[in-house]
Amino acid sequence: MDRQHLLAVLQQDLTEAEKRLQDTSDYLDLAIRLNRKPFPTPSTQERVRLAARAYRRAVDDRMTALSRLRFFTPGKTIQQEPKRRGPGKAHSSNAEPVRQSA
Repeated sequence: MDRQHLLAVLQQDLTEAEKRLQDTSDYLDLAIRLNRKPFPTPSTQERVRLAARAYRRAVDDRMTALSRLRFFTPGKTIQQEPKRRGPGKAHSSNAEPVRQSA
């Protein structure tokens, strides 16, 4: 893979991560507004919790994409070809699974 193509892939990853971050930020804002009604329900509280989790994941994805792009400077090379990542797949597959109640 040539450097120009690799740079284009990394820039596209960053653009997609920023869009996901904006989308999840908008969803979190909506969930918080719905939860501010006089009597929050368990379902609106659950929606806020899930939206906050998605937002944290989107922030992590953006940070990963940004750090990969910053690492790609003229003096450095990347050892392996980057893999396209979908939403929420920025975390290492070698990490221990975290038990989360749903």
